[in-house]
Amino acid sequence: LEAYITAANGANQGYNAMSYFGRISNGVGVDYRMTSVSRPDFTSRTAISLGNDIDPWNTEYGISGPRLEDGGLHHVVTVVTDEAITFYIDGNEIGASGLPAVTIGSLSNELAYLAKGGLAGDSTWIGSIEEFNIYEGILPIETIESHTISYIGGIPTVASSVGLSGS
Repeated sequence: LEAYITAANGANQGYNAMSYFGRISNGVGVDYRMTSVSRPDFTSRTAISLGNDIDPWNTEYGISGPRLEDGGLHHVVTVVTDEAITFYIDGNEIGASGLPAVTIGSLSNELAYLAKGGLAGDSTWIGSIEEFNIYEGILPIETIESHTISYIGGIPTVASSVGLSGS
């Protein structure tokens, strides 16, 4: 899954999702794959949760990165296989999480949302999605880097792309 997104600084205050694929059971998102780029804990996150209809966030496998709410264009990619979920921001791998006993074939195809999450209390994500792509197969890092360069004009470091400092 690949998206080119922009979120204005301070526009998103609650929990939200830039993309959500799954289903809802008793007001809870289940059997889902989601990406949020601006969470109240000042992070972005991509995650998958399967087989838990009571508290799916407690069996969620995912990766958190920097909050992307700076008014700039960002390239966000989530690669999901039966073995792992990997998160990329602006051409840089943020991290990967193994998926033990989880198969992507178990993801629900009941709901497919952009700018909306799967929990009843989730806020609508406020921002723009310039482009959203779903690919069959694994998007290799060379392709991710090439798309970043061609769309946003270079591969910034994650720190510089979100206004953080450090080495």
